Amino acid sequence: MLLCVLCAARRPQADLVSFCVEGDKAGVAAALAQTDPPLDVNETTAQGRTPLFGAFKMLLDVETAQADLLANRKTMKRAGAAAQARNAELREDLEAVVCLLVFKGADPALVEASSELSPNWSLLHYCAQAGNAKRARQLLKLGCAADVQDAHGRTPLHEAARCGELAVADALVRVGCPLDARDHNGWAPLHHAAAMGRTHLCKQLLIAGASKIARNRELHSPADLAMARGHQRTGQTISTFYKESAGVKRLLTELEGDYHDGGRT
Repeated sequence: MLLCVLCAARRPQADLVSFCVEGDKAGVAAALAQTDPPLDVNETTAQGRTPLFGAFKMLLDVETAQADLLANRKTMKRAGAAAQARNAELREDLEAVVCLLVFKGADPALVEASSELSPNWSLLHYCAQAGNAKRARQLLKLGCAADVQDAHGRTPLHEAARCGELAVADALVRVGCPLDARDHNGWAPLHHAAAMGRTHLCKQLLIAGASKIARNRELHSPADLAMARGHQRTGQTISTFYKESAGVKRLLTELEGDYHDGGRT
């Protein structure tokens, strides 16, 4: 009997999250209008997810799918105009749900207690992983901290560096995200970029002022990691980089077309 009561007490909040994930604007509005008892828009489900997390993460997934379709003409042709229209409509509905939740007091700076990727991820971490610079900039304008750390001590810039997301990294660097912040293994964002062979991302961080001689807990520099993992070009780029050298303007020009296009490298 007690178990049934507890489940019933939690059902309205779970329903709200379901409405958010589905982009059901009417369902979300009705749930938020409930007064007996009123719902806490920042309350988490048993899985540690707030309504805003559910809607925002689905929005990122839909936009990633749309970007993939646009990048692949054959896939876009197979999907058909109807499917593309449904995706566009869902994106608009999810955007409306996100705006409504924020208007009702949802806190975009909260971290997710338990996620499939990493405990304590913020929405900015998800933007970095998805390579969605537009949404990352929106979150930053809403006051989300660029230096928020997950359970492993990694900031969104660590994730953007690991994934090679130039545009997201640029957005984070511009608002002062620490370039040499260390995770629990002593890795700075440059270590992650180097270990994955993200040459252009490494250049971007170095130009911004990241330390190329930073050492992790095993005393490895970013160049050491790049070389050890077979990324010779990346390792050489880091080793030979000098911020005051005449080659900086050339590197800036080379990067300009990369991260403004939202590219990944």
